[in-house]
Amino acid sequence: MNDTPDPKHLEETRYRLGGYYYDVLLPRLKKEDAKKVLQIEHYLQNDILQTLPLNKVMGN
Repeated sequence: MNDTPDPKHLEETRYRLGGYYYDVLLPRLKKEDAKKVLQIEHYLQNDILQTLPLNKVMGN
């Protein structure tokens, strides 16, 4: 039995979640909140992107 998910399935799931995020969630946020959300750190995927730690966005 293989415990590793199929990469094709992972990519499809990621694509669908991204679509939901941009099409449904992001338009419902206030402009200032949307800007913060777009700066949340995503597992250090982009070294040159200026990010905000999640705890600063959440106000903790």
